[in-house]
Amino acid sequence: MDNKLLKDEINATSVKKLAALFTDLACEFDAMSFSELALTGLDQLSLKQRVFHIVHALKQVLSVEYLKITQLFDKLSENQERNKTLTAFEAWPLIEFIGLEGIEQPELALPCLAKLTHLFSAEFAIRPYLEKHEALCFTFFEAWLGSKDEHIRRLISEGTRPRLPWGAQLTKYRSDPVPLEAFLRALSTDDSLYVRRSVANNLNDIGKDNPEWLIDTCESWLARDLEPELAKRCLWVIKHGLRSLVKLGNSKALRLLGYHGELEKAELSLSGDRVSIGASLELVAHLLCGAEAGRFVIDYSIAFVKKNGSVSSKVFKWKNVELDPGEKLELSKKQSFKVLSTRQYYSGLHQVSLLVNGDVKAQAIFDLST
Repeated sequence: MDNKLLKDEINATSVKKLAALFTDLACEFDAMSFSELALTGLDQLSLKQRVFHIVHALKQVLSVEYLKITQLFDKLSENQERNKTLTAFEAWPLIEFIGLEGIEQPELALPCLAKLTHLFSAEFAIRPYLEKHEALCFTFFEAWLGSKDEHIRRLISEGTRPRLPWGAQLTKYRSDPVPLEAFLRALSTDDSLYVRRSVANNLNDIGKDNPEWLIDTCESWLARDLEPELAKRCLWVIKHGLRSLVKLGNSKALRLLGYHGELEKAELSLSGDRVSIGASLELVAHLLCGAEAGRFVIDYSIAFVKKNGSVSSKVFKWKNVELDPGEKLELSKKQSFKVLSTRQYYSGLHQVSLLVNGDVKAQAIFDLST
């Protein structure tokens, strides 16, 4: 079994590769000093610590002016594109170096980051520039929208994600995502699935802080007069961008995705009114569709008692169904209360809610005990 960790992607071999690349491009590069600095203490560091450790080593060795450094890195990027010498993680320190060293010269740094982003996405390195040089970033973004390189177009959507994993959160866009809308809208029909997936992830981030804005925005996108293929791409982005709201049973998000209809009857019953921690409880739902056909997302939520006596609800997916007028449906599901490392259970009265297209249609109570 291969137990290699991500941090092990950056190792003595990677340092040797970087030293060789710079030696080929810069006759004044001190490969021996760089290697000694980069390797000292490297094995004890985590992945990101290793990245910035190598950045620091490069900073000690590359003492020429920043313009020459960006030109050097441009050449290195071109060589890497031809020869594929570095893995993605091995190239990460190069991007972070350009980002960190160029924050006061963004007119040089941003084009260089765009040229390097195909090596390992510059989504992390570009975020400080959005904080400090937003207007200039947006000017570059306008030009990058027309780039033939999907990596550069994706840098716009991934770099602006408000809650990017592993990256510093962009609090300004968590509070107000409006400045991002035009870029995300333009990329929502992009030729590249790689780009569209990034747009969807950005929307999903936004929805965690601004659900109403996201739903209204997606509705306006769907109202556009698009060619069938472009409309299909946009719908895919919206579906994936709303996934967290759908998981939470947000009724507006579900209606936007075409889930609608009226039920004449919705009942929920439990296999008992008491259950022990470690055991299971069966839930049974009986549904009767109304006079018109409908599309329904059937979920249920449980208001769990917490250690301090308060309650916290969690939504569980059940089934998506299409029902004809007057059609009946019975659903059953077992809910386990086995103690897991990710969930502890506490005694007390718990409430189960049957959710249909995000709305509570029926409820039942049971007593969970030790």
